[in-house]
Amino acid sequence: MKIEVKRKDFLETLGQIQHVTERRAHQPILSHVLIKAEGEDITFFATDLEVFVKAKSKCISYGNFEIALPAKELYELIREIESEKISIEILDGKTEIKSKEGKYRLNSISPSQYPLPPEKEWVNITTLPAQTLITLIEKSSFAASQDESRYVLTGVLTEFLSNSIIFVASDGHRLAYFEVPHEVEREGKFVIPKNAILDIKKILVGRQNISVKFSEGTLFLSSEKGDISIWIKVIDEEYPAWREVIPSDKDMICQCVVKREELKKTLKRLSIFAGSKFPFVSVEVRDGKAIWRSESDELGFSEEEIDADVSGKVPFRIALSIRYLQDALSSIDSSLVSMKIFGEMSPLFIEPVGGTGAKNLIMPIKL
Repeated sequence: MKIEVKRKDFLETLGQIQHVTERRAHQPILSHVLIKAEGEDITFFATDLEVFVKAKSKCISYGNFEIALPAKELYELIREIESEKISIEILDGKTEIKSKEGKYRLNSISPSQYPLPPEKEWVNITTLPAQTLITLIEKSSFAASQDESRYVLTGVLTEFLSNSIIFVASDGHRLAYFEVPHEVEREGKFVIPKNAILDIKKILVGRQNISVKFSEGTLFLSSEKGDISIWIKVIDEEYPAWREVIPSDKDMICQCVVKREELKKTLKRLSIFAGSKFPFVSVEVRDGKAIWRSESDELGFSEEEIDADVSGKVPFRIALSIRYLQDALSSIDSSLVSMKIFGEMSPLFIEPVGGTGAKNLIMPIKL
């Protein structure tokens, strides 16, 4: 029961999935990765019981075995080895790894204890480029909640519509959504746990097309080459009716269009002067300009004025979280952004102008 592998390939495949095992290490088996060697194929499994991941690599010399090894330690060992090739052998219930540097024995857990992903009949939803899926995640997931008391908001809503895909995230104080045009075979709505969303983003980097399937509370993602598969238990709760909180333009008080990069730099400087507990800025919109201010008892006061294309009722002043604003601007790719104001305590609506990016709602702070 011995195989030989290229260290680079082994490390790369293990590195794609080992982070899944770190979340529930209090259950020993879940801190391990299951490795199956069958002929010329070597297959890795990792899970936290919410996400199952399977990744495949190749052997140089063939053999058959199945073993569960501590994922983090195995990854760190292989990363520090410099040999081009390594051998892996099962000896008396232990795993021996040999390289030009030396030999190392790792204790293992019986593979029969390892939980495996569910076997189901899947319904095809769509196939899309991996980078499109990653972009959907990057433009929305930052707004998901960290508060477990409203568990459904810790996830990201994914809507597969006939001609588009929308990802939505909210923590109750802000909301971000991003839509891409794309035809799907079957419509569906799913709330994906945030951990799973982050796993997808890490695992799919550099891949080509990804198929998305569904069955009985589980989403299944797989690469066109079949070298990576991800099973995700979706959150079985109804996501809030997010479209109902999007304000109508007829209720808009004023609109302010500014250069995105200029505002990003302004916020970075003003954040130095904002309070440490809940840093915020105020913006006063006037004809042709937006005046941004921040202050704290500990440090002092700051004010910057930037040019703006302003329409509607002015002057108007509103206060907002600096971090929420910075996150919103980072989710927009256009050179100009539009900020629509609906009232002192109504959500501010931020969207790209003449380009792509997420649309963001941010609840103001009462001054």
